[in-house]
Amino acid sequence: MTTAQKRSFKSVAEPVEGSVAQRLVLRDIENKESSRNRVIPLPVNCFINCELGYGPSRIRCEQCVKKERQCLDCRLCKNCRDPSCGLQQHKINFAVLQTTCHMCEKKELVDGATCSCCGTRCVKCSRTYKGEYVNPPCPDTCGKREVVFSGDDAAEQFCCFVTSKHCKDSILIAHNAKSFDLYPVLEVLIDHHSIRPSKIIYNGSKIMYMHIAQKLNLTFMESLNFLPMKLAKIPDAFGLQELCKGYFPHLFNTKTNQNYVGPYPLLKYYGYDFMSAWERKKLEE
Repeated sequence: MTTAQKRSFKSVAEPVEGSVAQRLVLRDIENKESSRNRVIPLPVNCFINCELGYGPSRIRCEQCVKKERQCLDCRLCKNCRDPSCGLQQHKINFAVLQTTCHMCEKKELVDGATCSCCGTRCVKCSRTYKGEYVNPPCPDTCGKREVVFSGDDAAEQFCCFVTSKHCKDSILIAHNAKSFDLYPVLEVLIDHHSIRPSKIIYNGSKIMYMHIAQKLNLTFMESLNFLPMKLAKIPDAFGLQELCKGYFPHLFNTKTNQNYVGPYPLLKYYGYDFMSAWERKKLEE
């Protein structure tokens, strides 16, 4: 308890598209990398619609008629002319928190890994005396180094957990948190817990660092500041042949598909149109 515990909270790594025989279950996503990376917040894509429903123009102008996508003017909703109508709103519906501390940092984080220091605690085993736990974690139920949050309130569950006494003095790390993860966390902390960070460091509109005092001493950090590369390139940078970041069909992750079980989605749902030529080739393989 006296040494800062490290808790990372982002990494998305999923299997690539395969044959029809392969199957995908959005509610139970797991692969070899999920046990090595720290946390996986998974956004669900919800569309923002006006009362009459999003209705873009079916006729394209000269500027975009030969292009795959509509220009800004053509994609405007004919019903409301609001630029936000028809856009996707990201909402976390799945997150995995994995922890490490001075007692377990040299131990591999495998399924079912436990730690008497940074592992989970219940009411029965969370009593402390002078900053140290009085009893060991309850057998079979506590001491877990991995916690899963799922559902529409996954962000609320996550914030409720990290603001508990057990997570005091923790350092929470996420890769590319400045662009996504820290915003829903900050929103929930303010709206649901009335907790305002004591210090935030911005780079433009992006949150690079966030600290919460108020007897919690929580530090949220952006690992991209120390590893300035995509998550997919980290294994190659350190010569790790056994690790690789897969691909996930983010565009398929909608509320309608939460119970989907079936063949892997089409390439377009993996953001294929937004990938470089090298990334497309690798995904197709």
